[in-house]
Amino acid sequence: VVTYRVSNRPNLESVAMLNTDADPQADDGWATGEGGVLFRYDLRADPLRLTWSQWTLADNNNTPLPTQGLKAVSMRNSGEGWAVGDGGAIYRFSNNRWQAAASPTARDLTAVSITPGGEGMAVGENGEVLIYNPNQGSWVRDPTAGANLTAIKAFSDAKGWGAGEQGTIIRKLGGVWADPGDSGTVVPPGVGNTNLRGIDMLPQQSNVTDWRESN
Repeated sequence: VVTYRVSNRPNLESVAMLNTDADPQADDGWATGEGGVLFRYDLRADPLRLTWSQWTLADNNNTPLPTQGLKAVSMRNSGEGWAVGDGGAIYRFSNNRWQAAASPTARDLTAVSITPGGEGMAVGENGEVLIYNPNQGSWVRDPTAGANLTAIKAFSDAKGWGAGEQGTIIRKLGGVWADPGDSGTVVPPGVGNTNLRGIDMLPQQSNVTDWRESN
């Protein structure tokens, strides 16, 4: 195991890694965290794999932006990705730079998931959900009722899974959000007292109808 230390040692919240070639190891990636920090790992630019380089957020004139805490990052590919954070902050990576994007919410966003096709979902406090369709080119609100959401896995802008506090697990299927318990999914006993921090699904499991405890 190799441990990397980035400059100033900020608290990091999220990491997204990519494999852009046939090699089995990741060769491109991003990490985000408190104070709006963004660090990039690029094996192609640094074959010795020694450093993560820090990047800055900028406006359309390439002027550095005031930073907000970034909670999550998700990359479509090495040239496009999204990061979200406090106060509804949304940033897009394109043309080799990060820039602020219009956000329809002021609520804190805690997770984001982008599909290979460019569709995306982001979630946050008080059941906030945002949907991104690349054909429309903007994020729109699609909130659910209930607890703070902390994790999201998107398969499209109409299908995905989310998780959050108080054992919350939600599913969007056919363009409609629902508590999985209302659509046949069994949530293990006791999970209602557990704050969930992550969720991941394989495409063939996107329609799973049963959750089981695992030791």
